[in-house]
Amino acid sequence: MKLTPWILLIILLVATPAAWAAEGPVVAMGRAAVAGNELKARDLAVEDALRQAVGQSAAKLLDPATLRAGLQVLDQKVLAKAKQYVGSFTLEASSISDGQMLVLVSANVDARALEQALALAGIRVPTGNLGRVLVLVAEENAPGRPPVFWWSGYGQDDCAPRVVAKTLKAMGLELADCAPLRQGLPPELKALEITDEQALQLARLAGADIVLRGAARTYPLVSRPGQAETPLLDVQAIEAASGRVLAKQSAPGPKFSQTPGVEGAEQNDAALAQAVRDLVAQVVVARPMSAQDQGVLEIELSGVGSLGQLMRFEQVVSSLTSMVDSLRRQSLGGGKAVYRVEARVSASRLADEILVQNYGGFLVNVLEVAPGRLRLALLANH
Repeated sequence: MKLTPWILLIILLVATPAAWAAEGPVVAMGRAAVAGNELKARDLAVEDALRQAVGQSAAKLLDPATLRAGLQVLDQKVLAKAKQYVGSFTLEASSISDGQMLVLVSANVDARALEQALALAGIRVPTGNLGRVLVLVAEENAPGRPPVFWWSGYGQDDCAPRVVAKTLKAMGLELADCAPLRQGLPPELKALEITDEQALQLARLAGADIVLRGAARTYPLVSRPGQAETPLLDVQAIEAASGRVLAKQSAPGPKFSQTPGVEGAEQNDAALAQAVRDLVAQVVVARPMSAQDQGVLEIELSGVGSLGQLMRFEQVVSSLTSMVDSLRRQSLGGGKAVYRVEARVSASRLADEILVQNYGGFLVNVLEVAPGRLRLALLANH
Protein backbone atom coordinates (compact mmCIF):
# COMPACT_ATOMS: atom_id res chain seq x y z
CA MET A 1 0.00 0.00 0.00
CA LYS A 2 1.34 3.41 -0.95
CA LEU A 3 1.44 5.73 2.05
CA THR A 4 0.50 9.33 1.30
CA PRO A 5 2.20 12.11 3.33
CA TRP A 6 -0.74 12.61 5.69
CA ILE A 7 -0.73 8.88 6.60
CA LEU A 8 2.99 9.08 7.33
CA LEU A 9 2.21 12.04 9.59
CA ILE A 10 -0.31 9.93 11.54
CA ILE A 11 2.26 7.15 11.98
CA LEU A 12 4.70 9.68 13.43
CA LEU A 13 2.01 11.07 15.73
CA VAL A 14 0.97 7.74 17.20
CA ALA A 15 4.57 6.80 17.88
CA THR A 16 4.95 9.67 20.35
CA PRO A 17 3.22 10.72 23.59
CA ALA A 18 1.71 13.69 21.72
CA ALA A 19 -0.84 11.30 20.24
CA TRP A 20 -2.40 11.07 23.69
CA ALA A 21 -2.89 14.83 24.06
CA ALA A 22 -6.07 16.23 25.54
CA GLU A 23 -9.03 16.95 23.28
CA GLY A 24 -9.40 20.42 21.78
CA PRO A 25 -9.11 22.25 18.47
CA VAL A 26 -6.78 20.46 16.07
CA VAL A 27 -4.34 22.60 14.08
CA ALA A 28 -3.37 21.18 10.70
CA MET A 29 -1.71 22.41 7.51
CA GLY A 30 -3.05 21.63 4.04
CA ARG A 31 -1.80 22.24 0.55
CA ALA A 32 -2.97 22.16 -3.06
CA ALA A 33 -1.60 23.15 -6.47
CA VAL A 34 -2.70 26.65 -7.52
CA ALA A 35 -2.92 25.96 -11.28
CA GLY A 36 -4.18 29.48 -12.05
CA ASN A 37 -7.19 29.45 -9.66
CA GLU A 38 -6.32 30.67 -6.18
CA LEU A 39 -9.86 30.38 -4.74
CA LYS A 40 -10.26 26.77 -5.84
CA ALA A 41 -6.73 25.97 -4.62
CA ARG A 42 -7.55 27.47 -1.22
CA ASP A 43 -10.71 25.34 -0.94
CA LEU A 44 -8.78 22.19 -1.86
CA ALA A 45 -6.01 23.04 0.59
CA VAL A 46 -8.59 23.53 3.36
CA GLU A 47 -10.09 20.10 2.54
CA ASP A 48 -6.61 18.61 2.80
CA ALA A 49 -6.07 20.29 6.18
CA LEU A 50 -9.42 19.04 7.51
CA ARG A 51 -8.52 15.54 6.37
CA GLN A 52 -5.28 15.73 8.32
CA ALA A 53 -7.08 17.14 11.37
CA VAL A 54 -9.52 14.23 11.40
CA GLY A 55 -6.61 11.83 10.92
CA GLN A 56 -4.87 13.30 13.95
CA SER A 57 -8.07 12.94 16.00
CA ALA A 58 -8.40 9.30 14.91
CA ALA A 59 -4.85 8.75 16.16
CA LYS A 60 -5.98 9.88 19.63
CA LEU A 61 -9.01 7.56 19.65
CA LEU A 62 -7.16 4.41 18.57
CA ASP A 63 -4.16 2.61 19.96
CA PRO A 64 -1.17 2.78 17.60
CA ALA A 65 -1.13 -0.91 16.56
CA THR A 66 -4.83 -0.90 15.67
CA LEU A 67 -4.42 2.32 13.71
CA ARG A 68 -1.45 1.04 11.73
CA ALA A 69 -3.33 -2.14 10.84
CA GLY A 70 -6.39 -0.17 9.72
CA LEU A 71 -4.75 2.65 7.74
CA GLN A 72 -6.22 1.64 4.39
CA VAL A 73 -9.74 1.29 5.83
CA LEU A 74 -9.32 4.60 7.66
CA ASP A 75 -8.34 6.28 4.40
CA GLN A 76 -11.15 4.83 2.29
CA LYS A 77 -14.08 4.72 4.71
CA VAL A 78 -13.46 7.56 7.18
CA LEU A 79 -11.06 10.22 5.96
CA ALA A 80 -12.68 10.27 2.52
CA LYS A 81 -15.62 11.90 4.37
CA ALA A 82 -13.54 14.02 6.73
CA LYS A 83 -15.85 17.06 6.55
CA GLN A 84 -18.63 15.03 8.21
CA TYR A 85 -16.62 14.87 11.43
CA VAL A 86 -15.67 18.57 11.64
CA GLY A 87 -18.13 20.70 13.59
CA SER A 88 -16.43 24.00 12.76
CA PHE A 89 -13.07 25.29 11.61
CA THR A 90 -11.15 28.53 11.27
CA LEU A 91 -8.74 29.39 8.46
CA GLU A 92 -5.83 30.79 10.45
CA ALA A 93 -3.49 31.64 7.56
CA SER A 94 -2.82 31.04 3.87
CA SER A 95 0.00 31.73 1.44
CA ILE A 96 1.37 30.66 -1.94
CA SER A 97 4.79 29.04 -2.19
CA ASP A 98 6.33 27.41 -5.29
CA GLY A 99 2.95 27.09 -6.99
CA GLN A 100 1.33 25.55 -3.90
CA MET A 101 -1.44 27.05 -1.80
CA LEU A 102 -0.61 26.50 1.88
CA VAL A 103 -3.23 26.93 4.59
CA LEU A 104 -3.26 26.60 8.35
CA VAL A 105 -6.60 25.50 9.82
CA SER A 106 -7.88 25.13 13.39
CA ALA A 107 -10.66 22.51 13.40
CA ASN A 108 -13.09 21.28 16.04
CA VAL A 109 -13.50 17.57 15.35
CA ASP A 110 -16.65 15.78 16.56
CA ALA A 111 -14.99 12.97 18.51
CA ARG A 112 -18.28 11.15 19.10
CA ALA A 113 -19.21 11.03 15.41
CA LEU A 114 -15.65 10.05 14.50
CA GLU A 115 -15.63 7.26 17.08
CA GLN A 116 -18.87 5.90 15.65
CA ALA A 117 -17.40 5.96 12.14
CA LEU A 118 -14.28 4.10 13.27
CA ALA A 119 -16.40 1.39 14.89
CA LEU A 120 -18.62 1.09 11.81
CA ALA A 121 -15.50 0.74 9.67
CA GLY A 122 -14.39 -2.19 11.85
CA ILE A 123 -11.18 -0.54 13.04
CA ARG A 124 -11.83 -0.56 16.77
CA VAL A 125 -11.08 -3.64 18.87
CA PRO A 126 -14.28 -5.46 20.03
CA THR A 127 -13.88 -5.12 23.80
CA GLY A 128 -17.50 -4.24 24.60
CA ASN A 129 -18.26 -7.63 26.14
CA LEU A 130 -15.38 -7.56 28.62
CA GLY A 131 -16.99 -5.25 31.19
CA ARG A 132 -15.11 -3.44 33.94
CA VAL A 133 -11.46 -4.27 34.64
CA LEU A 134 -9.66 -4.08 37.98
CA VAL A 135 -5.90 -3.70 37.52
CA LEU A 136 -3.76 -5.34 40.19
CA VAL A 137 -0.48 -4.76 38.35
CA ALA A 138 2.56 -3.76 40.39
CA GLU A 139 4.96 -1.35 38.71
CA GLU A 140 8.72 -1.86 38.63
CA ASN A 141 9.75 1.67 37.74
CA ALA A 142 13.50 1.64 38.44
CA PRO A 143 16.23 -1.01 38.70
CA GLY A 144 16.82 -2.17 42.26
CA ARG A 145 13.78 -0.45 43.70
CA PRO A 146 10.89 -2.46 45.16
CA PRO A 147 7.73 -2.51 43.04
CA VAL A 148 4.94 -0.03 43.84
CA PHE A 149 1.28 -1.05 43.88
CA TRP A 150 -1.91 0.76 44.86
CA TRP A 151 -3.32 -1.99 47.08
CA SER A 152 -0.46 -1.45 49.51
CA GLY A 153 -2.66 1.37 50.80
CA TYR A 154 -0.03 4.06 50.20
CA GLY A 155 2.64 5.29 47.81
CA GLN A 156 0.72 5.13 44.51
CA ASP A 157 -2.24 7.32 43.62
CA ASP A 158 -2.98 5.74 40.23
CA CYS A 159 -4.95 2.52 39.89
CA ALA A 160 -2.57 1.17 37.22
CA PRO A 161 0.85 1.92 35.71
CA ARG A 162 0.52 4.84 33.29
CA VAL A 163 1.18 2.96 30.05
CA VAL A 164 -1.02 0.06 31.10
CA ALA A 165 -3.92 2.38 31.96
CA LYS A 166 -3.60 4.42 28.76
CA THR A 167 -3.55 1.32 26.58
CA LEU A 168 -6.55 -0.28 28.25
CA LYS A 169 -8.58 2.94 28.03
CA ALA A 170 -7.60 3.44 24.39
CA MET A 171 -9.00 -0.01 23.67
CA GLY A 172 -12.35 1.05 25.11
CA LEU A 173 -12.10 -0.74 28.46
CA GLU A 174 -13.54 0.71 31.66
CA LEU A 175 -11.12 0.59 34.59
CA ALA A 176 -12.46 0.03 38.10
CA ASP A 177 -11.77 2.85 40.55
CA CYS A 178 -9.36 1.64 43.22
CA ALA A 179 -9.78 4.66 45.53
CA PRO A 180 -12.75 3.26 47.52
CA LEU A 181 -10.91 -0.03 47.99
CA ARG A 182 -7.68 1.50 49.24
CA GLN A 183 -9.26 2.59 52.51
CA GLY A 184 -9.57 -0.05 55.18
CA LEU A 185 -7.86 -2.94 53.40
CA PRO A 186 -6.94 -5.76 55.79
CA PRO A 187 -3.17 -6.36 56.18
CA GLU A 188 -3.25 -9.63 54.21
CA LEU A 189 -4.45 -7.74 51.11
CA LYS A 190 -1.68 -5.14 51.27
CA ALA A 191 1.01 -7.56 50.17
CA LEU A 192 2.64 -7.66 46.74
CA GLU A 193 2.05 -11.40 46.40
CA ILE A 194 -1.67 -11.97 46.86
CA THR A 195 -3.53 -15.11 45.90
CA ASP A 196 -6.00 -15.47 43.04
CA GLU A 197 -8.83 -15.69 45.56
CA GLN A 198 -7.74 -12.45 47.23
CA ALA A 199 -7.53 -10.78 43.82
CA LEU A 200 -11.04 -12.00 43.04
CA GLN A 201 -12.24 -10.68 46.40
CA LEU A 202 -11.01 -7.20 45.48
CA ALA A 203 -12.51 -7.50 41.98
CA ARG A 204 -15.94 -8.31 43.39
CA LEU A 205 -15.73 -5.42 45.84
CA ALA A 206 -14.94 -3.13 42.90
CA GLY A 207 -17.76 -4.53 40.77
CA ALA A 208 -15.22 -5.68 38.18
CA ASP A 209 -15.80 -8.40 35.59
CA ILE A 210 -12.12 -9.10 34.97
CA VAL A 211 -9.05 -8.67 37.15
CA LEU A 212 -5.50 -8.30 35.82
CA ARG A 213 -2.90 -9.57 38.29
CA GLY A 214 0.87 -9.37 37.95
CA ALA A 215 3.64 -6.85 37.29
CA ALA A 216 4.87 -4.45 34.63
CA ARG A 217 8.39 -3.09 34.16
CA THR A 218 8.22 0.53 33.05
CA TYR A 219 11.95 1.25 32.74
CA PRO A 220 14.33 0.17 29.93
CA LEU A 221 16.38 -2.89 30.82
CA VAL A 222 20.17 -2.76 30.52
CA SER A 223 21.18 -6.33 29.74
CA ARG A 224 24.28 -7.73 31.43
CA PRO A 225 25.88 -11.09 30.58
CA GLY A 226 24.48 -13.83 32.80
CA GLN A 227 21.89 -11.51 34.38
CA ALA A 228 18.31 -12.77 34.71
CA GLU A 229 15.94 -10.59 32.71
CA THR A 230 12.78 -9.22 34.28
CA PRO A 231 9.75 -9.61 31.98
CA LEU A 232 8.31 -6.42 30.57
CA LEU A 233 4.81 -7.61 31.40
CA ASP A 234 3.98 -10.66 33.51
CA VAL A 235 0.21 -10.64 34.00
CA GLN A 236 -2.74 -13.01 34.00
CA ALA A 237 -6.36 -12.07 33.38
CA ILE A 238 -8.98 -13.74 35.59
CA GLU A 239 -12.75 -13.75 35.16
CA ALA A 240 -14.24 -12.45 38.42
CA ALA A 241 -17.47 -14.44 38.33
CA SER A 242 -15.93 -17.87 37.70
CA GLY A 243 -12.30 -17.47 38.80
CA ARG A 244 -11.24 -18.83 35.41
CA VAL A 245 -7.88 -17.69 34.06
CA LEU A 246 -8.67 -16.21 30.65
CA ALA A 247 -5.17 -15.33 29.49
CA LYS A 248 -1.54 -15.10 30.54
CA GLN A 249 1.15 -12.85 29.17
CA SER A 250 4.85 -12.97 30.00
CA ALA A 251 6.51 -10.69 27.48
CA PRO A 252 10.17 -9.73 27.14
CA GLY A 253 11.02 -6.15 26.33
CA PRO A 254 13.73 -4.38 24.33
CA LYS A 255 17.27 -4.87 25.64
CA PHE A 256 20.04 -2.29 25.78
CA SER A 257 23.78 -2.77 26.25
CA GLN A 258 24.10 0.57 28.02
CA THR A 259 21.79 3.02 29.75
CA PRO A 260 19.51 4.43 27.04
CA GLY A 261 18.15 7.94 26.76
CA VAL A 262 14.64 9.16 26.00
CA GLU A 263 14.43 6.99 22.89
CA GLY A 264 14.97 3.88 24.97
CA ALA A 265 12.16 4.83 27.35
CA GLU A 266 9.84 5.38 24.38
CA GLN A 267 10.74 1.97 22.94
CA ASN A 268 10.04 0.38 26.30
CA ASP A 269 6.64 2.11 26.55
CA ALA A 270 5.71 1.03 23.03
CA ALA A 271 6.65 -2.60 23.72
CA LEU A 272 4.73 -2.58 27.01
CA ALA A 273 1.63 -1.15 25.31
CA GLN A 274 1.83 -3.88 22.66
CA ALA A 275 2.12 -6.58 25.33
CA VAL A 276 -1.02 -5.22 27.01
CA ARG A 277 -2.88 -5.22 23.67
CA ASP A 278 -1.84 -8.83 23.07
CA LEU A 279 -3.14 -9.79 26.50
CA VAL A 280 -6.50 -8.13 25.85
CA ALA A 281 -6.74 -9.86 22.47
CA GLN A 282 -6.34 -13.21 24.23
CA VAL A 283 -9.08 -12.27 26.69
CA VAL A 284 -11.48 -11.32 23.88
CA VAL A 285 -11.02 -14.74 22.31
CA ALA A 286 -11.28 -16.61 25.63
CA ARG A 287 -14.46 -14.88 26.82
CA PRO A 288 -17.22 -15.62 24.31
CA MET A 289 -20.83 -14.76 24.98
CA SER A 290 -22.34 -16.90 27.72
CA ALA A 291 -25.97 -17.88 28.08
CA GLN A 292 -26.41 -15.65 31.14
CA ASP A 293 -25.43 -12.63 29.03
CA GLN A 294 -28.55 -13.10 26.92
CA GLY A 295 -32.20 -12.54 27.73
CA VAL A 296 -34.62 -9.69 28.40
CA LEU A 297 -33.26 -6.14 28.63
CA GLU A 298 -34.91 -2.89 29.59
CA ILE A 299 -33.93 0.16 27.55
CA GLU A 300 -34.68 3.62 28.89
CA LEU A 301 -34.40 6.26 26.16
CA SER A 302 -34.40 9.96 27.11
CA GLY A 303 -34.14 13.16 25.09
CA VAL A 304 -36.88 12.19 22.62
CA GLY A 305 -37.93 15.36 20.81
CA SER A 306 -40.31 14.06 18.15
CA LEU A 307 -42.24 11.03 16.98
CA GLY A 308 -39.99 10.87 13.93
CA GLN A 309 -36.91 10.44 16.11
CA LEU A 310 -38.64 7.73 18.12
CA MET A 311 -39.68 5.80 15.02
CA ARG A 312 -36.20 6.07 13.54
CA PHE A 313 -34.63 4.75 16.75
CA GLU A 314 -37.06 1.82 16.85
CA GLN A 315 -36.47 1.07 13.17
CA VAL A 316 -32.69 0.97 13.60
CA VAL A 317 -32.68 -1.17 16.75
CA SER A 318 -35.24 -3.60 15.31
CA SER A 319 -33.01 -4.01 12.24
CA LEU A 320 -30.24 -5.52 14.42
CA THR A 321 -31.71 -8.97 13.87
CA SER A 322 -28.51 -10.81 14.78
CA MET A 323 -28.72 -9.26 18.28
CA VAL A 324 -32.37 -8.42 18.89
CA ASP A 325 -35.33 -10.80 18.63
CA SER A 326 -37.97 -8.23 19.55
CA LEU A 327 -38.33 -4.60 20.66
CA ARG A 328 -41.54 -3.55 22.45
CA ARG A 329 -42.31 -0.08 23.73
CA GLN A 330 -43.60 -0.22 27.31
CA SER A 331 -44.19 3.47 28.01
CA LEU A 332 -43.81 6.91 26.45
CA GLY A 333 -44.04 10.42 27.88
CA GLY A 334 -42.08 13.46 28.99
CA GLY A 335 -39.43 13.00 26.30
CA LYS A 336 -38.70 9.49 27.53
CA ALA A 337 -39.52 5.98 26.28
CA VAL A 338 -39.02 2.59 27.94
CA TYR A 339 -38.62 -0.62 25.94
CA ARG A 340 -38.58 -4.34 26.62
CA VAL A 341 -36.00 -6.07 24.44
CA GLU A 342 -35.44 -9.76 23.90
CA ALA A 343 -31.72 -9.81 23.14
CA ARG A 344 -29.30 -12.45 21.93
CA VAL A 345 -26.30 -10.57 23.30
CA SER A 346 -25.26 -8.84 26.51
CA ALA A 347 -26.35 -5.33 27.44
CA SER A 348 -22.80 -4.04 26.86
CA ARG A 349 -22.54 -5.64 23.43
CA LEU A 350 -25.92 -4.27 22.35
CA ALA A 351 -24.94 -0.83 23.68
CA ASP A 352 -21.79 -0.89 21.55
CA GLU A 353 -23.83 -1.67 18.45
CA ILE A 354 -26.55 0.90 19.15
CA LEU A 355 -23.90 3.58 19.68
CA VAL A 356 -22.40 3.22 16.20
CA GLN A 357 -25.59 3.09 14.12
CA ASN A 358 -26.52 5.81 11.66
CA TYR A 359 -29.68 7.59 12.83
CA GLY A 360 -29.49 10.46 10.36
CA GLY A 361 -30.43 13.64 12.18
CA PHE A 362 -29.43 12.59 15.68
CA LEU A 363 -26.98 10.51 17.69
CA VAL A 364 -27.56 8.03 20.51
CA ASN A 365 -25.38 8.23 23.60
CA VAL A 366 -24.99 5.42 26.15
CA LEU A 367 -25.46 6.76 29.68
CA GLU A 368 -25.38 3.51 31.66
CA VAL A 369 -24.83 -0.18 31.02
CA ALA A 370 -25.94 -2.65 33.67
CA PRO A 371 -26.95 -6.33 33.60
CA GLY A 372 -30.38 -6.39 31.98
CA ARG A 373 -30.61 -2.61 31.57
CA LEU A 374 -29.49 0.21 29.29
CA ARG A 375 -29.95 3.95 29.70
CA LEU A 376 -29.66 5.86 26.43
CA ALA A 377 -30.11 9.48 25.35
CA LEU A 378 -30.85 11.08 21.98
CA LEU A 379 -28.51 13.93 21.03
CA ALA A 380 -28.91 16.45 18.22
CA ASN A 381 -26.36 15.90 15.45
CA HIS A 382 -24.99 19.39 14.81
